[in-house]
Amino acid sequence: DEFQPGDRVIVIKTTDFTFENQVVGTVDKGTPLIVQEVREDQIRIRTNRTGWLSRNTVMKPEEAIKFFSTAIEKDPQSLEDLQARAMIWLSMDQFDKAIADFTAVIAIKPSVSAFNERAFCWSMKGEPQRAISDFNDAIKLDPENSSLLFNRGITYEKAGEIDKAMADYNATLQLAPDHLQALQHRGQIELRSRLYEKAIEDYTAAINVEPNCVDCYVNRGHCWLQSGVAEKAVADYTKALEINPAQLSALMNRGITYQMQGQLQLALEDYSGVLKLHPKLSAALKRRGQVYFLLKQYEASLKDYDAAILAQPGDSQILHDRARTYMELKRYTEAIADFNQVLEHDPGDAMALMYRATCFQDSSKLTEALNDFTALIERGVEDRITGYSYYRRGTIYSTLEKYETAISDYSKALERSRDPAAFYNRGLSYEKIGKLKQAIADWQATVEISPRFSVAHNALAWALATSPDGTLRNGEAAVKSALTACELTNWSDEEYLDTLAAAYAEAGDYTSAVKYEKQAMELAEDPERVNLLRSRLQLFEMGKPYHQEAE
Repeated sequence: DEFQPGDRVIVIKTTDFTFENQVVGTVDKGTPLIVQEVREDQIRIRTNRTGWLSRNTVMKPEEAIKFFSTAIEKDPQSLEDLQARAMIWLSMDQFDKAIADFTAVIAIKPSVSAFNERAFCWSMKGEPQRAISDFNDAIKLDPENSSLLFNRGITYEKAGEIDKAMADYNATLQLAPDHLQALQHRGQIELRSRLYEKAIEDYTAAINVEPNCVDCYVNRGHCWLQSGVAEKAVADYTKALEINPAQLSALMNRGITYQMQGQLQLALEDYSGVLKLHPKLSAALKRRGQVYFLLKQYEASLKDYDAAILAQPGDSQILHDRARTYMELKRYTEAIADFNQVLEHDPGDAMALMYRATCFQDSSKLTEALNDFTALIERGVEDRITGYSYYRRGTIYSTLEKYETAISDYSKALERSRDPAAFYNRGLSYEKIGKLKQAIADWQATVEISPRFSVAHNALAWALATSPDGTLRNGEAAVKSALTACELTNWSDEEYLDTLAAAYAEAGDYTSAVKYEKQAMELAEDPERVNLLRSRLQLFEMGKPYHQEAE
């Protein structure tokens, strides 16, 4: 057969098309069509309706060009033939040739159709101002034509003249309130401009016009999400997916919404759905990696980040997230390598520098850690990061037994945030330099801020029970703190039981002191530790408390 389903053909004379022997429409000369079916001397085509044409009314595009060129040679003033050939050139993306023919048509007789189609050609060539000029001329000929106003609006929008685009969309909708595309385009501009209420109104109106408008549901979902109404966002994304289960944006953004709500399993399902459609989509791999991280499934998280980086090499956010996963797996060398790449791309990334410093410290590279934390402090970044850097640097100085310097850093950290860990560690440093009164005050502050901080309860109880300075001892308060420490650890820590025994002894309850010291001995495993506990047990059995010796 000369024609096959899928072929593009051109109507060479204005003709009716039929369905079940009834005329159902007319197609103009020069109209491009797609063949759906071939039957003897007829072909089935679809415009706004399906129907049949005689085969002798259509030609393939190249033949149609020759056909109309011959006609134009015979009659250069033939508007119909010039218009038809222009439309064929347009369908073949031969925009310069189409413009030449439309220009010839306009020279003979200006028309809305010729200006409109030539404007489209200018737009496709990336010359929006020429397109707008043609739309202006077309609108002068037909000021009430909503399609012309809409087309000019699109051109203004592409040219970045948003106010003029909005004016045309508004005018379009005054003439044709149910103009679906105008509602969508206006809604899109409102969405980008964060005018979410107005955008929601337009997308709702568009849905009323076309209840199966997938993009309308998706974009209205974006509006709800940005407005903080997650439930309605999920509902719109879900509706879009009911209409088109493969709608990528709906699936991805529903996953994001679930993730924001903390519904991690649902988010995981949606991101996995996206990756079934597009296995190498880095945004979905990154998002799923984040969810696995939050679920503490670090190996799965790492696998997704690896794939995301393969799909999008050098992406700083993915490298940062992968480095955080390496940190959780205590793979500090690899984490540091990723943070190095992030910092090469952006030396000012304070979070990456902070985490790299933490990796250095946790892998016992204290000099490198000190350098990074000091750099952060000297930069004067936000208080949260500066406070953390002072705190972490303080713990390094404590490790190096530079307790006065550590105390200074802990104090600067506490100026920025009443962090219980900073109070606790400053207390330890005070204890190391013999300032037990200040240590006790810090541990009291620790447990006031964080009542479940068991190690601070234990340190406080031990100091109150065993201080060499009698003015600092308080048996009753020591028992209270020691009991809390034991309860928080389900009576499973022999050190805390030892502290409780010492506290009861200081409070004068030697029966309880003996009881809990024996329990501590039962849990202790190190022989030297057992001997130490036995020596204290003997004191308690003699009715004597245990006090530390003054240095």
